[in-house]
Amino acid sequence: MSSIIAIDGASGSGKSSTAKLLAKKYHLAYLDTGSMYRAITYIVKSEKHNLENNKNTANFCHLLDKLISQRKLTINLNPENFKILYFNKNINNQLRNQNITKLVSHIASIPQIRALLIAWQQSIIAKHNFTNQHSHTKGIIVEGRDIAKVVIPEADIKILLKSNETTRARRRAKELNIKDITSLAKSIDKRDKADLQINNFANPSADTVVVDNTDMSLNQTVDFIAKIINSKLNNLK
Repeated sequence: MSSIIAIDGASGSGKSSTAKLLAKKYHLAYLDTGSMYRAITYIVKSEKHNLENNKNTANFCHLLDKLISQRKLTINLNPENFKILYFNKNINNQLRNQNITKLVSHIASIPQIRALLIAWQQSIIAKHNFTNQHSHTKGIIVEGRDIAKVVIPEADIKILLKSNETTRARRRAKELNIKDITSLAKSIDKRDKADLQINNFANPSADTVVVDNTDMSLNQTVDFIAKIINSKLNNLK
C-alpha cells in the first residue's frame, strides 16, 4: 500500500525527530521541508543574492528552478541518511547555524520562492515510489508547517504536533546545545509569529489529528502516533 503522511508543527514540537523515526519504522521515505527552505536560505546568504526587488527575486527563482531541474540541488529521502546536496556537496551541517535560522522565515515568506518550493515538494511526493528490501510498503512522510493544508491536502494521514513554549524551548536548547533557554524561548516566540504570517498551521483542517506531546518523550510521541497510523491504515485497506 502507498501512503502519504503529513506531520506539521512549530519549531521545537519534535516533528522532525518524530517523522524520521516513523519513516524508519514504516520503511517510508522522509522529506523535511524546513530543511529545503534552509537550503535556499543558505544559497541566498552564501552567494550573496540580493532579493530586495521583484526583478532580482524572479532572476533568483529562475536560477533555482534550473538548479532543481538540472539536479544540481537534490535531496536524499532515506530517513537513515537524509541530506540535501548542492553540486554534490552535503550542506546539512551549514543549515542549522543561527545566521540561517534568523533569515529563513523571511526567505520562506517570499511568495515566488514559496510557490517554487511547494511545487518542488509536490513533485517529489507525486513521483515518489519508495521500496526497499525490508518492505513492500510505498509512501512518504512529509513534515513541515503547511503540509496538510497547502502542500498535500489529500494526504492519507495528517498530524499536527503541539507542545507548550517552555517544552519546545527546552528541546531546542538541548538540540542546539544552548544554555540560555529564556532567550531561546523569545526567539521561538518571534519565529512562531513570523511563521504564522505565512501559514496558519496552528488552525488545522478537520481531518487532522492534533497531538499535544508536551509531556511525552520522543519515543512516547512516536508510539502514540504509530497507533494513529496503524488505525488509519487499517481503515484504508
